[in-house]
This record gives sequence, C-alpha cells and structure tokens, in this order.
Amino acid sequence: YVIAKLDYWGNIADIEADKENGGYNYGYLIMAGVGSGMNKQLQLKIMDSKGVIGIHSVAKKFTVDGVSFKTAALTYDVGAADDVDLTKRQVIAYRLASDGTIKGIDTEIRSSAEGEFSLKESLPFNPYARNQEKAIIRTNVVDKKIAIGNDCIIFVDKAGLGEQNPADYYFSILPVRSIDPSAEPYIALYDADEMGSAKCAAMWESYDPAKDTTGGSTEMKSPLSYTIKSYLVESIRPAFDSEGNRFYKLSLANYAGKSNYKTAIADSLEFYSIKHDDVVNEWKLTANGGNRVNTDNLTVYRQDSDELASILKCGDIVRITLDADGNIDYLERILPFEGIKDTTVPITGTSGTHMMFANLYKTSQGLFMYEVPNSAGTYEIFNTMDRAGVVVYDVNTKEATVVNDFSMVPSTSTGDNVKVWLRDYHAGRTEEYFVYLY
Repeated sequence: YVIAKLDYWGNIADIEADKENGGYNYGYLIMAGVGSGMNKQLQLKIMDSKGVIGIHSVAKKFTVDGVSFKTAALTYDVGAADDVDLTKRQVIAYRLASDGTIKGIDTEIRSSAEGEFSLKESLPFNPYARNQEKAIIRTNVVDKKIAIGNDCIIFVDKAGLGEQNPADYYFSILPVRSIDPSAEPYIALYDADEMGSAKCAAMWESYDPAKDTTGGSTEMKSPLSYTIKSYLVESIRPAFDSEGNRFYKLSLANYAGKSNYKTAIADSLEFYSIKHDDVVNEWKLTANGGNRVNTDNLTVYRQDSDELASILKCGDIVRITLDADGNIDYLERILPFEGIKDTTVPITGTSGTHMMFANLYKTSQGLFMYEVPNSAGTYEIFNTMDRAGVVVYDVNTKEATVVNDFSMVPSTSTGDNVKVWLRDYHAGRTEEYFVYLY
C-alpha cells in the first residue's frame, strides 16, 4: 500500500511508502511485454487489489526481487535457483515511483538482494507445473494450516493458461465473505503473519497446465490458428542493433516465394518448438470427422530465444507472427528437420488435421503422389488450393527454390531421393507441402 500526498489543487505531489510493506502493492500479473522501436520500456498488465486492470510502464531503472536492472526483458536472473519469468500469470508485489511508473517488482522468488519485505508463499500452488493438488477450505482455513484473513486480497483467474492475452472479464477480486465454506479450490496463499493469517491469495478456476516448467522449459498448446501458413527456413544468422541488442535475420520460403525477415530483439522474441522426443506422437493431430478444427492443437515447448541460431536449423518448418514493425515476435518450429530427415513419419487415416513426412513417389501438374512405408499403396494429393509454386529444398546445398511447374518437381519416379512434408486440414485438401531433395 502507499499513501498519496496531494497538492493544493488535488493532484498527487508525492507518494509515501507504507512502512510495513516497504511501499509495495499486491497485484496479479496478467501479461508482460516490451515496447518495440525506440520505446524499449517493460510494460505490465496488472489487476490491482481493487480489481482494476491497467497497463503500467516500468521505470528505466528498477528492481526485480531486490536486484537492480536497466534493461527491459521478460525474464530476469536474480541469482536464485529459478529466473523470474514475467510471461507467467502470477501474484506480484510492485512499488510505484512518484511519476506512476513501477520502480520495484517483487515475486515469490527469493534473492539475497531483497530487503525485509519480500513476497512469500505461505501455501504454494504452481498452476504451470504438473501434479498440483486442490486445497480444502473449511471456515476460511486452508488445509488446516493457513487462515484467510478478513482483509485478505483474493485474485481470481478464470482464463486458460494457454491464452496469451485473455479478456479482462476472466479476472476479478473475490470478497472473503463470498468464499464457499466447503470449497476445494486451486489456491495459493501469501504473506501469512505470525498468527497464520494470509494477506493475499490467488485462485484458479481450473487446473490444466498449459506450460510445464520441468527441466527449465515451458509447455503450452499452440496459440496459432490452423490457417497460419508455414515457411521453410533457408538460412538464419544473428545480428545486433545499434544498442547492442541481439536479433536474427532469416530467409524463409513458401509457395509464394522467398522473403527476408528480421526478428524482434531476443529478449522480446517468443520461440517455441515441438519437443523432439514427441515428434511422432504429436504428428497425429486432433481429428474432427473430416471438418476443419480451430487450432492444430500442437503441444509446443518454450526455448531460449538467445539460442535461436543454434536450435533452429536450415530445412526446419516454422510458423510466425509479426509485430507492428513487421518483425517476427513469435516463432514456432513445427518440423525439426534434422531430427527426422532420415526417416518418415507415417500417418494413417484420411480425415481430420494431419501432418506427415513421406516419400514423394510421383508428380505431375497439380498432382502429388506419395507413399508411406507399411501402408497399402500410394496416396494422391491434388493442388486444390491452386498454389503458385512448390518449395524444393536441396538438403546438400541448403538452398530453397520455388518451382512453379508441378511436373518439374523431382520425385522417386525420376530417380531422385525425394521426401515431402505435407499438412492438410481435412480430407481431400492439402494446404501445404515442402519437398526435400536429398
């Protein structure tokens, strides 16, 4: 809490810190982002203790769990076992400067630099980790351990954890008097006093972890619609802007041609990938009686954007989104080519949404024929979308070429060693295909 001092006209002249909490306010972090272009400020979307949701800019100099920073980012190393990850929705405490910007962020992570006040988990619950359990509330006492005090601030989150920017109506403050006396919620409690009474709490309506922090990575369902087109990666190289921030330059190809892209700076780039060990299991996607489905329903894992150039390989298939400046701010690798280039991934059945990596048997104008080992014969794919061309990637030279005449696409029938990656949304229509010439 803070005490605002007003001038003669009723404007805020100064903000005095509440001594007990070190000037920190409780809030629920909904989303974080870093401004693009010249504005590199960190911005946090927070629901405050009154239930008001707003976007707050972070000061140019600020602290995270007691450690000072000047760089806007989404994760911070504060010298603890875990980094502070502002991409997760969570309870935080924050301290305001006189200009209204946030000058201090405190999370449940404890660093050696923190002072007397530090947000403490009295009853932990991690909605992003697996094997978490419900709590039992009886007369406002949770699991016979921690009481919910009459002044406790209870943040309620009813949004799915996979949603990157949920609507505001999913978030609210629950009055203590409105707690179900026999509830068994997913709840975390914070800052219990000597009498065991918590000052702050967070409740989640459902628990279906879209992310998994096991092993230092995060997991979620892909946020991209099935209609987001794919690209083949021809080349990738790191670069630095005038301020020394790392970004990447990529050459990407699809049926319309080849284009050069830049990513946002590494700290602002979200990079996800299908987990290599799960490629075969994840290749068979949600089927819906032959009809289109809303998303590919892929499980993807967050990876370190600073390591993009060493993880992403030539020949990989990716999907992207662009920010207002036309730079890639989200990159999702859906084909880790190096991991499966010497095999095929058979998919049986003809309805639903599929991806596959198969032997390309024969081509002609507007027609692919492919075969999958251990299957009954070959399958035909017509160019029903009237694509302008086909990307042919030479595995040896690592060059991508857009071939506009289907009959000129190499295949095994012409004596070449050729495979094809296919993605179809429902029976009878293949939306995307990339050819690999070995």
